[in-house]
Amino acid sequence: KGRVLNRPDAVLRSTRDKVAKRLAGIEGMRVPRVLRLRNPKPGAASGAAQRDALAFPMIVRLAGTHTGRIVGIVNGPEELDAAAAGPGEFIVTEFVDFRSDDGLYRKYRVFFIGRHRIFRHLIGADEWKINAAQRFAFMAHQPGLIEEEQRILADTAGAFPPGVTAALDAVRERMGLDFFGMDFGIAADGQAVLFEANATMNFFPVVNRPPFA
Repeated sequence: KGRVLNRPDAVLRSTRDKVAKRLAGIEGMRVPRVLRLRNPKPGAASGAAQRDALAFPMIVRLAGTHTGRIVGIVNGPEELDAAAAGPGEFIVTEFVDFRSDDGLYRKYRVFFIGRHRIFRHLIGADEWKINAAQRFAFMAHQPGLIEEEQRILADTAGAFPPGVTAALDAVRERMGLDFFGMDFGIAADGQAVLFEANATMNFFPVVNRPPFA
C-alpha cells in the first residue's frame, strides 16, 4: 500500500536526450538539442547531427560521466567526427552561450521535491564549463557573486524572475518525477537555458567553509 517515489520507468526517461525532447518548447526556456550515439562509425556523428538539425558549436560527452567531464567542444563536422569516434556511447549537445551582461557565466541548481522547489546554489565563473571546484577557485574572490547567491537564497524556492519561475514550474509538470534536480543558466535575454535535469543530482554536502558558510 506504500507509494513508490521516482518510479524506475520515470527515472529511465531522465537521460539527457530524452529530457531534451520532453522539455522542448517550454516558454521562457531554451532547451538545446541532444543526440546520443552508440559506437559511431567513422563520419557517422556529423551525419546524425545534421539529420537531427543540431547546430554548432556542440559539447561532446562520454555517456555515464558527470561532474563536468567532457570530451570537448566542437565547432564543425570534422571536429565532431574526431571527438565522437571509436567504441563507446557519446552524448552530443548544442552549446548555448549563457553569458550574462557582465561577461560571467552562472550555473543555478534547484531541486524539486513534490510540489516544492528548493534553490540549492549559484556558482559563477569566467568560463562556460562550471563545476563545484570553481566556487573556491573563482567565485570566492568575487564578493558581488557571493552577495548575489545570498539574495537568491533569501527565498527557499529561489528568488528568480517571473519568466524563469514559470519555466521551472513547467519543467516540474513535464518531468514525471517526485524528486529531481536541475542545473540551468540564464542567458542575457532572460531566458533559462537547460543544462540537465535528472533524479541523480547531488544535494549534499553543503559548503560550510568561509566565505560560503
